Amino acid sequence: MSDGAAVWIYVVLAVANFALQDWKTVKAIFSWFWNGLRWTVVGIWHWSATWSWEAVCSIGWLGMLAVNEYAIGLCLLSAAALGAISKLLHWKPLDYSRVPRKALGMLAIPVAFILAVLMTLANKRDKPWSPTKDWIDAYMATSVPLPIPAFPQFSLTLPPPLGISHTDPATMAILEQEIRVQKRILAAPAPSSDKARFEASFWPSLITEWPIHRKTMPLVNGVVSVTLTFMARDHMAKQAVMWLRLCRGCAYAKEPAGFQNLNAHPLSRADEPNERLLVVGDLLPNVAFAPIIAMDVIPPPNEDHFDIGVQVGCENCDPIDPKEFQVLRVDMQR
Repeated sequence: MSDGAAVWIYVVLAVANFALQDWKTVKAIFSWFWNGLRWTVVGIWHWSATWSWEAVCSIGWLGMLAVNEYAIGLCLLSAAALGAISKLLHWKPLDYSRVPRKALGMLAIPVAFILAVLMTLANKRDKPWSPTKDWIDAYMATSVPLPIPAFPQFSLTLPPPLGISHTDPATMAILEQEIRVQKRILAAPAPSSDKARFEASFWPSLITEWPIHRKTMPLVNGVVSVTLTFMARDHMAKQAVMWLRLCRGCAYAKEPAGFQNLNAHPLSRADEPNERLLVVGDLLPNVAFAPIIAMDVIPPPNEDHFDIGVQVGCENCDPIDPKEFQVLRVDMQR
């Protein structure tokens, strides 16, 4: 038996010996602790119904997601769910017609809580639960002074000179080749660790369905109403700009809100003015762009589908390839 196990067994036996010798005192201590805990829990339960902390905790949960603080975010999400359930159970309907609403709320709150937990886990992926520990360690490493050891005493006498020998040609050739390889490695640009990448999708789209690249939409009076969005993955996108391009033969029924027409005066009929530009700015990672992009498209005649090209660039993105658009396909329902 190890020393640690022996210490734990000794502690357990000592506590049991004390409890058996003075059981009344132990029972009184447990009763006092239980009554205090019950009073605290009941008080918090009733107090939570008098203050809208579910809204404050929900906002805090979204803020924690934005800074990748998933552990604290789940705690705030649990507190928001508890507050919402407490307020719902304390709500006393004036008539029996509101009783189904109360039952519907008791079903909606757990479903919303589960969806929010799944959204948190989908955003976390393989990232740590909390970066706060790393920040604290870095702060302590730079703030806490470390003892400086005394410098060793060096001898003032020089060591005897070493004999100089010549390197054979084969070894020298290998060394020169290695030096050239190291120079190429040092001259190569260092890979960026904050590259952002983009994903476009039709809207609405749940986290479990993201992204949606193909969707069936109705054709009403020769016009298809489309809603789409996009998000930056992994890192914040700095000074993002979005390009929107319709298929050849398509046209905008009206200009999409916020976009600039890049080809308002085409030089020829073959040069169709179907490309638009939107200046986005900085965009948080793993959050869908809002407001949602809505447009009315006039599709080409005698076709059952059309395509929409989306391209996004930013300061910390890979260089833009004008031929590589993310394509969203719309199947028309007549």
